[in-house]
Amino acid sequence: MRSDQRYSTAAIDRLLRPRSIAVVGASAAPNALSASVLANLDRAKFNGTVHLVNPNRAEIGGRPCIASVDKLPDSVDCAVLAIPRAGVLDAVIACAKRGVGGVIIFSAGFAEAGAEGRAEQDRIRDISAKYGMIVEGPNCLGMVNYVEGVPLTFVTTELKRSIGTEGIAILSQSGAMAAVLSVSLIHRALEISFSISTGNEATSGVEDFLEYVIGDPHTKVVAMIVEQFRQPAR
Repeated sequence: MRSDQRYSTAAIDRLLRPRSIAVVGASAAPNALSASVLANLDRAKFNGTVHLVNPNRAEIGGRPCIASVDKLPDSVDCAVLAIPRAGVLDAVIACAKRGVGGVIIFSAGFAEAGAEGRAEQDRIRDISAKYGMIVEGPNCLGMVNYVEGVPLTFVTTELKRSIGTEGIAILSQSGAMAAVLSVSLIHRALEISFSISTGNEATSGVEDFLEYVIGDPHTKVVAMIVEQFRQPAR
C-alpha cells in the first residue's frame, strides 16, 4: 500500500517543472531508453541543466558524464532512472541522499511481479517518506510537461509548447494508454498541459497529480484512465 504522505505544490513542481535533470543510465546506444529521453529533450529545446550518469563513459554525444549519482550536485530537481530493476533501489537511495526532488522510474518488475518486487517497491516508498522525495512509478512511461516543454519519457515525443493556453491534463495509471490518448488529442488539435503516467504508484498517484492540476492555470480539463483509486476519500 502507498503511504498517506502528501506532497506540496513545490515538491510536485520539482518533478513536473524541473530546471535540472539527471539521466541515470545514460547511453549512446540509439535504442536505449535514456537515448530516447535525451532526444526528446533536444527536440523540445529544454534549456535547463542536464546531467548524464554513466560509470563507463566520459561523455555521450558531446555531453560530459559523471560516474555515479553520488557525484551529482546537490538538489537536482528530477532524476530519470533508465536502468534495469536490479539497480533501481540503490539509485533511489543515492538520489535521496543527494537531495534530488523527484525520481521517475521506468523499470518494471516490482509489486506487479511478486513478493520480492513488492518488498523493493515498499523500500522505495519508505525512502520517499523519509527524505520527502516524490517518486513517479515504477513501471511507468514518465511524464510530459507540454506547457514548458519538458518531455521526460522514452516515448518519441514531438511537442509544441502551449504557453498562454488552457489544455487537457492526462493522468493515467497505464503508460501506454496515456501515450495513445496524447496522440489522439494532438491529432484533433486539442491542447495538452500535462501527460503523467503513474505506473505502480509506489509513493505518488493520480490523487496527488489530480490535486495539483486542479490548481494549475494551464489546465482546463482533466482526462483520467484509472483502474483503482488507492485513496478514494481524497
